[in-house]
Amino acid sequence: MSFLFLNAQEVYVNFDNCLSVNEGALADPEITGSTSCDCGVDGESLFFEDPASSLNFDSTYTSIFQDDFTLSFNFMIRESQSGIIDIFSVSSECRVDSSLTIKYIPQESKVRIQMATNFELFIEVEGAINLDQCWHSLVFQRIGQNYNLFIDGQFSDTDFINGDIMIDPASTMQFSDSPCQAFGDSPFSGKIDEFKIYNRALSVEEIFDIHVPFDQILTRDTTIFSGISLKIRHTSSCADLVSWFPSKNVTQSTDLEPVIAPDETMLYRVNYDYGICAGQDSINIAVIDEDAVQCDNLLVPNAFTPNNDGLNDFIGISNAFIIEELRDFEIFDRWGEMVFSTSIKTDQWDGTLRNQKINSNVFLYKVNYTCKGEEFIKTGSFSILR
Repeated sequence: MSFLFLNAQEVYVNFDNCLSVNEGALADPEITGSTSCDCGVDGESLFFEDPASSLNFDSTYTSIFQDDFTLSFNFMIRESQSGIIDIFSVSSECRVDSSLTIKYIPQESKVRIQMATNFELFIEVEGAINLDQCWHSLVFQRIGQNYNLFIDGQFSDTDFINGDIMIDPASTMQFSDSPCQAFGDSPFSGKIDEFKIYNRALSVEEIFDIHVPFDQILTRDTTIFSGISLKIRHTSSCADLVSWFPSKNVTQSTDLEPVIAPDETMLYRVNYDYGICAGQDSINIAVIDEDAVQCDNLLVPNAFTPNNDGLNDFIGISNAFIIEELRDFEIFDRWGEMVFSTSIKTDQWDGTLRNQKINSNVFLYKVNYTCKGEEFIKTGSFSILR
């Protein structure tokens, strides 16, 4: 376990090199129970193998939570666990006040965070997790009297309290096996990775940057001509077993990035088996006859939302497969200034100019391309929505 403090009260535990070095000034965390190192979202992760496992930090860490902060980590929960799962806590004894708890409710597929000084100064935020994924990212932050939760790179919930929630300075911080487990609670069993605490509230852009996509197909739903093959692009994965279904026309069904040559429109799924958890992702590959293509029907969306939430963050040509040669794809603002230009038909624009975000507005585009040996020009407009 590598342990690094970027300043006196900023924590970064990446669990690489297993149980090796504490680089910071605060005391070493203590591991109890049966744990091991396993692959994680970035390097290695810490695997809590049994209900008695925990990772414990002493009370010197508690001062981090007395003002603005951002807490983040990646986690994987053993699917066979039942009851309310105790993931993380900051507390001094079994009581609701002066505490911070993070729990998972399997029946609702939700993570619930509660933070309180007493019964009057109490906040609660919660967010659903995608059961098709095994690894999840969590970010919880305090900005003054506002408390925000982000799950898997997306905003989930917020709460506000008119007052400052203070944590008992005698509290200890730990993963799993909290001193305040209610009836029906179960200690966390699974993996954690990339544990960070900042002594400030990160910006939304910084929060989105923390999220590392994992076990996801990067090549999204697409259309190809009959007889054409498609090379799949994929994020990192450390699943024990990867398998594609159906396996027909897949070059190697146990590869993350196979070549697929469907002879008809097909939904392909990739399954990730971690032993303690199973996840999946999918891609729909539509197959069409080249003779049926309408060359003058080039499609560009009429709006996109470049806010880094993983949905509609870029704009480009939706049916680029009909293009034989893209001579120019140009985008202009309302004053006629070119903000984007490419001759690669799969390129997309992220809504920036010279690395600066462009505000919501209407933009014009012009596409000069060839299809079936003929030249076409397509013009139109779209909006940025922020």
